[in-house]
Amino acid sequence: MSKVYRLYLEIGSKDGWCMVHCPELPGLGFKAPSREIAVSLSPLRLEAELEWARKAGLEVEPAGNPPVEVVGAVTVDVPVAAGETEAISGPEMVPLDDGYLSFIRRHLEASRKTLLDLVKRLPDEALGWRPGKGKRSIGEILGHIASGEAFYIVRLEPPETVTKALWEQYAQPRLPILERLAEVRRLCLERLDDLSDEDRQRTTRHDPHSETWTARKVLRRMAWHERYHTRQIEAYLTG
Repeated sequence: MSKVYRLYLEIGSKDGWCMVHCPELPGLGFKAPSREIAVSLSPLRLEAELEWARKAGLEVEPAGNPPVEVVGAVTVDVPVAAGETEAISGPEMVPLDDGYLSFIRRHLEASRKTLLDLVKRLPDEALGWRPGKGKRSIGEILGHIASGEAFYIVRLEPPETVTKALWEQYAQPRLPILERLAEVRRLCLERLDDLSDEDRQRTTRHDPHSETWTARKVLRRMAWHERYHTRQIEAYLTG
């Protein structure tokens, strides 16, 4: 029997847009203009992400019309159409175990290889090109990926300890972009190697919206964010 992939939906109260989350396949995450459209697109998007994961050497179910089930939905006040996301699913409230940590680390390694294969040989003018007014350039997307990874990793810490200096320690904003990606990832993996039992079990709320965070959510969001923006870069380069 095929594995059923459980989906969690995040719906914007103001714009009606819907973000799809899948803790079992974190790179799936995508947004659509409504819940109905998001659900209808989910099997196709899931199949494409499973195909990427299989080619990347991750242990996943074979692609091919994978069954999905919506098991949770929350409404949020942030603009989902702009990519904002705050939701936490039930599985992410469970303390982090070695199995999920190992899975996400393999996912991050595979995702980074895919990203670098896309951009490492691009000339500077390609990194600076943007497809339209108000759109990020490829270089800016890469910087955003690095900043996002730093943003997520500091969510492992108690909120009272998170300062601008701590974020900059992880984000390394002054490095050239490819060096920055490598150094931010190195620092984040170093932090994951040092997770205590308390870190794995901690639930925190961070500003600006008192968003709930756990170690599982941090890891899933790190994996989702890079795949989401890698697909964005792929779209820039192919069409």
